[in-house]
Amino acid sequence: HNSQENAWSNGFEGNYWSGYNGLDYNKDGIGDMPHWIDANKTENTDNFPLMGRFLKFSVLSDQRSYDIGFISNCTISHVNVYTDTLSFGLLAVSDAVFCRLCIPNVLIGPPYSFAVNSSTTEYSDLEYKTVKTNETHTWIYFEYPHSDEATVTIMKGSQPLPFWLQWWFW
Repeated sequence: HNSQENAWSNGFEGNYWSGYNGLDYNKDGIGDMPHWIDANKTENTDNFPLMGRFLKFSVLSDQRSYDIGFISNCTISHVNVYTDTLSFGLLAVSDAVFCRLCIPNVLIGPPYSFAVNSSTTEYSDLEYKTVKTNETHTWIYFEYPHSDEATVTIMKGSQPLPFWLQWWFW
């Protein structure tokens, strides 16, 4: 076993560690302090520990499959794509939920509009942060301050979603 051969991150993001207690001050879904894997803190370090579990969903658009990646501390479900619109379910188990997702730009390119519908909340526009973007993908981060089940809808453009479209995805 040669620990120098272990790679715990790709230079941008690492792994999720259930025992990691670091903080994420810059709100990108990645811990701000390294996670030491060995007790001596001398080697085997994940410099980019994830603050939540990584989930990947494959969606079909124009008869092609695309992957949408999530890092979140909540449950994500029923991911759907429809003409410049992405929607997914979010089950929040605490009042401190975050979600960072990686969207292929070919599906929905920036800028974005967000809408959230739940039994207790309706946002016409949810604040988000672009973490990183390149020619093929955009990584965005948002927080959801409620513990309930909601549908998040992301649409290309900077205008809020029409009310009827928000409920269509529910």
